[in-house]
Amino acid sequence: MNAKKIALGHHREDLLDTFFLNLIYSRKISAIVPVQEFFDGLFYVVRPMILVPEEYIKRLANERNFPIIPKDCPYAGDSKRDVVREIVEFIETKRPGAKKDIIRAMFYPNPDYLWGAYKEFVDKLLK
Repeated sequence: MNAKKIALGHHREDLLDTFFLNLIYSRKISAIVPVQEFFDGLFYVVRPMILVPEEYIKRLANERNFPIIPKDCPYAGDSKRDVVREIVEFIETKRPGAKKDIIRAMFYPNPDYLWGAYKEFVDKLLK
């Protein structure tokens, strides 16, 4: 087939979860992107539903009677991603619209107010 694109079903909540996972556990400000190149263009991962709310996808799948594939992961329900999902949902209950605003913030980084220039200082200070 010579296919070069792999479409994944990541949705808005996956984007938020990954952002907070990276922030809290990897100490990085990063997330997943809609199109990602691998091995110098050998193939690409595309995420066409990355900004679509999970609830919308579930509702549509239910209306269309799509089959539900169970999660067979032995760690399902007991992972860092689940902890982060709870945190994000808690934030949303305390401040409705926060999810959308956090995603919007990803489009407007302000490097002048991030501490990249002070990395060595912070590394020493926070040993």
